[in-house]
Amino acid sequence: MQIITIDGVTSRETPDSLFARHARRHGGGGRVRIRRKARRAAQQGAAMTDHLFTLRIDVGRGPLVIIRAFDAPYEYSPTGHSRIDVEVTHGGRVIFPRGATWCGVPRGTTTDGIEARELVLSLVAMKPGDTDQDYFASYTPEQLAWTEEYGEAIDRERQSRYCDGNGNVRKTRRVSK
Repeated sequence: MQIITIDGVTSRETPDSLFARHARRHGGGGRVRIRRKARRAAQQGAAMTDHLFTLRIDVGRGPLVIIRAFDAPYEYSPTGHSRIDVEVTHGGRVIFPRGATWCGVPRGTTTDGIEARELVLSLVAMKPGDTDQDYFASYTPEQLAWTEEYGEAIDRERQSRYCDGNGNVRKTRRVSK
C-alpha cells in the first residue's frame, strides 16, 4: 500500500482500489490519478469550508472578475437575514476585500442559491447613480472608478444568468443549449 498526502488530504493506493485495478488493466497511471483525485478533493474541500460560491464574470475586456461569497459570522438580526461577505478581485487586484462589502439574504433563502447569487451580483454591479450618494461614502476613489467602469457589464451578466424577461429572479437556473 502506498500513502499519498497532497494539500493535507491523504489517499491510499491499495491493490483493491479502483485506480490500482484500472492501472493493472490499462498499464499504469494509478498513482497519477490518485494524486489528481487527492489534489481535487483538497481543492474542493477547501472551497467548501472557505467560501459559499465563486462567480467568474467576463466583463468583455481584460481578465475575469472573480467574486467570492463568504458566510459571515452569525450576528443576531431581528429580520432574520443572513449576512454574506463579498470579496471582488479583478486581474489579481483586490477591488473589495472580504467583509468590506456585504449583503443580507432574507430568511428562508439559502445563502448559496440562485437568489443569493443574484443578490451578490447586484451588490457588486451597483454604481453611483443607482442609489443615494451616502451608500458610496466608504468607497475609495479606485473602487468608485472600478464600479463606474464595470458595473453595467456585471449587471448585464446578472440579468442574463439569473433573471427572466421581466427582470425577476428565476426560481431555477437556466440551462444552456
